[in-house]
Amino acid sequence: MKKKLTAQEGGTETETIRYMIDQRLKARISEQSAAPLDAHVDEDAICAFVEGRLEEAEASPVISHLITVLPSHDSAIDSV
Repeated sequence: MKKKLTAQEGGTETETIRYMIDQRLKARISEQSAAPLDAHVDEDAICAFVEGRLEEAEASPVISHLITVLPSHDSAIDSV
């Protein structure tokens, strides 16, 4: 039987999942060489990634690029 979570428990579970995803992405980036900041992924690759049409080997450079680029975008947004 599946246990129903209260709002507080659900929030804790959500934060745990977010933390686990964050750790996994950081581990992947350290396992691979990160794409240089000036190398951008083309629009078709990003669309295929978002739509879930890439195999893991094809998605890996996109994920690495996003991990590398997004923190700089976050800091730019925070300063506005």
